[in-house]
Amino acid sequence: MMGKNFRDTLEEQLKDPEFRAEWEALKPKRETGPKAETIKDLFAKFHGEYTQEEIDWGKPVGEEIW
Repeated sequence: MMGKNFRDTLEEQLKDPEFRAEWEALKPKRETGPKAETIKDLFAKFHGEYTQEEIDWGKPVGEEIW
């Protein structure tokens, strides 16, 4: 049965367990992916040496303030 709009039609179709299983399988993986890490988390296992270095970005080309 077709509803008056997409949402109504989808809700009706999701009542069918076979359709629901296929629909759930199509959900993007990112919804269940790992949580975002903080910079502290990223460096928690880092025990090497770190040296800060300057980066030459070149001369300003617009109205940047350096």
